[in-house]
Amino acid sequence: MNEMIVSARTFMLTHSRLLERRLFEVRFEDAPPKLVGNAVRAYQNSDGGLGYALEPDIRCGESQPLLTSFGLGALEEAKCRDVELATSICNYLKSVSDENGLVSFFYRIRIAVTYCQSLDILHDIFRS
Repeated sequence: MNEMIVSARTFMLTHSRLLERRLFEVRFEDAPPKLVGNAVRAYQNSDGGLGYALEPDIRCGESQPLLTSFGLGALEEAKCRDVELATSICNYLKSVSDENGLVSFFYRIRIAVTYCQSLDILHDIFRS
């Protein structure tokens, strides 16, 4: 293994989440793509969508289309083909799409309320 890859591997092992480590292993260490599928599945809710801070800046447990798209991107990057996982994700996306089949980035308003509450808390902290 070349020195740059060894350094990158050490960094990934000490600083990244399991999903990113699995993507690294698939890309640079010939690990099976199924490992990425398993890591993505850990973010899946019972409705088939993905949540639980799959995108670290969105600390939301409930399924969201935007988070689901990040999971699909990871599966695509790893060339992971998991029919069961893909079917459940597609069923979720169908359930949150409008009559034209379009899906908004965020499905429920609760995430926006949580975000706004966080901003209010920050505003109060910095105002004092």
